[in-house]
Amino acid sequence: MDNSKHTADTIEKYFETEGYVTCSAENGAGALNLCMTVRPEIVTLALDLPIMDGFEILKRIRKEFPEINCIVISSLENTEIMERCFRFGAT
Repeated sequence: MDNSKHTADTIEKYFETEGYVTCSAENGAGALNLCMTVRPEIVTLALDLPIMDGFEILKRIRKEFPEINCIVISSLENTEIMERCFRFGAT
């Protein structure tokens, strides 16, 4: 899940070439719904997202679906943000 369609498409194509079946969501509520219905192995997400930011999505996924690996993808080069992601359960 990314707020840039180009980035989301690129990530999706990468995982498909690695043999994964992919699906995408346009916002955090959609991502949580997919986690309930699809039960993905991996969720990739950005931090700056509409409706619910990536930190909140990450916390909710880790709490409700601890078996799902969460990868945060961001262009922000900030150690504090990286540490926060790991504290919230990023893989």
